[in-house]
This record gives sequence, C-alpha cells and structure tokens, in this order.
Amino acid sequence: MAALTVHVLDWMRGLPAQGMEVRLYRTLSEGESRLLASATTDELGRLAQPLCNETANISGDFELRFDVGGYFAQRGEFQGLWRQVPIAFHLNGDEGDIHIPLLVTPWGYTTYRGS
Repeated sequence: MAALTVHVLDWMRGLPAQGMEVRLYRTLSEGESRLLASATTDELGRLAQPLCNETANISGDFELRFDVGGYFAQRGEFQGLWRQVPIAFHLNGDEGDIHIPLLVTPWGYTTYRGS
C-alpha cells in the first residue's frame, strides 16, 4: 500500500521541526476543499503515521498545509512572513509512495519530492 509521508526541518536551527501541525486537504472545486487528515510532527520532524495510506488508489488534487507560524510562535521567536506553507499537488493514482520534505525558516522555505 502506497503512503503519503512528510518530514519537516527547521532550517534556521538545523534540527527537525518538532510540534508543527500538518493538515492534508482534498481539493473539491474552485475554492473548496475537505480536510482529510491532520497530525503534529514528532521529535524527528516526522509524523507517527502517514497522512494517507492510499496514494496508489486515489487521484485528484490535494494540498498540504504546514502551520509554520504556529511552530515559530511556540518557540517565542519572530514569526516571520509565513503563517502557513501550502503545497498543492496532484495524484494520478499510480505514483507509489509520496514523501514531501519541507525545509523552513521564518523567511523562506523549500520542498521537493523525496524518497
């Protein structure tokens, strides 16, 4: 069974981003979406369970939303520019495992399809 996993790194500290909320939405139509799952990153910046265990069987448009503003606010630091980092993506139903790492600071971020 193919799965959707994430990994968040606090690029400013060079450490895993523990305690960041991550939400997965399915895009239904223009401006509408439905929350499918949410979880909080652990001490390794990962989620205890995949956000989705069916990526091999579903297709459509989805969005991950990372609460980076809340993460940096919890640390009593400047919250920076980003409140949320949204990553919109499309699944064809045949991608296999999807791993999406996020490297984030209060002022910038980068992501890619990991392995």
